[in-house]
Amino acid sequence: MTLKPDPSSLSRALGARRQTQPHFDRLNRQIAARAGRQAQTVRAARRLPLGHCSRLVPSDKLLWLERVECLTFERWNEFDALAVRLLRHDQMIELLRQGDLGGKGHLAGVGGHSLARPMDGDGDEV
Repeated sequence: MTLKPDPSSLSRALGARRQTQPHFDRLNRQIAARAGRQAQTVRAARRLPLGHCSRLVPSDKLLWLERVECLTFERWNEFDALAVRLLRHDQMIELLRQGDLGGKGHLAGVGGHSLARPMDGDGDEV
């Protein structure tokens, strides 16, 4: 038996995704900014004496990439949680757009999240 999702399910799923994506983006920006500050601190510590140019060198980029990698590893659990949440939102949205709900109103393959709730004659959930 295939059930039709209630009309607000798609809008709720889209709204949830719109709320989660900025968290993921903010985490990326925080890590990039912190790595830049840390790399700048190291660069300032090795500044050349007066009269010499203090240009960026390839090692500065490598230092920044190393700091990004380290900070990303420190916060991998946050990245993982947000990535899984975004993946589930995308799966729910795709299934809702297709109208493909499995038995008893649960989305097939999306962790058993119920978006369409079947009701009996009294208006109670089945």
